[in-house]
Amino acid sequence: MFWKVAGFSQPSPIEQILDKQEFTLEELLDEEDMIQECKSLNGRLVAFLRERSTVEQLIRYIVDPPADSDDPKRLFQYPFTACEVFCCEVEAVFNTLLWDEGLMALLFSFLDSPAPLSSRTAGYFGRVVSNLLLRKTNEAMQYLQANQGVLHKLAKHVGTTSVAEILKRLVGGDEQSSMLFLPQYAQWLAETPLVDLLLAQLSADSSADAQANAADILSSIAHTQPSALASKLTSTDSITALFSHALAPSHHLLVPALDVCIALVEPKRCAQAPDEAPFQEAIIRAKLEAVDAIMQ
Repeated sequence: MFWKVAGFSQPSPIEQILDKQEFTLEELLDEEDMIQECKSLNGRLVAFLRERSTVEQLIRYIVDPPADSDDPKRLFQYPFTACEVFCCEVEAVFNTLLWDEGLMALLFSFLDSPAPLSSRTAGYFGRVVSNLLLRKTNEAMQYLQANQGVLHKLAKHVGTTSVAEILKRLVGGDEQSSMLFLPQYAQWLAETPLVDLLLAQLSADSSADAQANAADILSSIAHTQPSALASKLTSTDSITALFSHALAPSHHLLVPALDVCIALVEPKRCAQAPDEAPFQEAIIRAKLEAVDAIMQ
């Protein structure tokens, strides 16, 4: 029988590992309370996790697919826990990642994999990138602005749901990111080929998932009216490309294309828009421009 002694507490397994002169990241990832200690901002644990070598290993567990013969921990537990560490949104860990061009390149190297992407690995990747866009918006956007090739890679894998969710957050298409979607980001995205890349995914050569996801993201862009990105979608070239896919011999493209057209003339944000007359007038003007572009 054991008695609880006042003033005495058993150190946690994480603390016992940190007390050792030498230990590995894997020892920490093996512990059930690893994430709870991370969320609690255990000072010594955070100091270890923020080291560049540690962040690099965490990213590799997420983006480097292991061989089928690997240890089950490497297949499932380590990638999952590594993803959870980033999702704890520890400032110091985020900063190590964002301030290191090599680490960011390693993270996005996952997009260099051939299609179809592993849905499990894409899920981990998507959660990390989405958290970066939401919690470190300026820094994440600055990286994308300096590395525009990432947009091409994201669009190439739009058929993967987790990648499509990243793009939807990037364009301000979900409730959380719409609150942080600043005009300068829409302006920059409008200057990139992102809209054209998504329209290209509506072609008959793309998979059904790619077509549906691309249409969903384009509809989300339409819902950001009035914005520079939505204005690009209503340009003559974009509308022409949209209808060329809709009227293609492969009739299954008609529904996704029409979904985008409907979104352009009925932007959802009208109901959520401020009551100020100038803003309402801007929305009405954007809708009229969209209708004119479609009718031409």
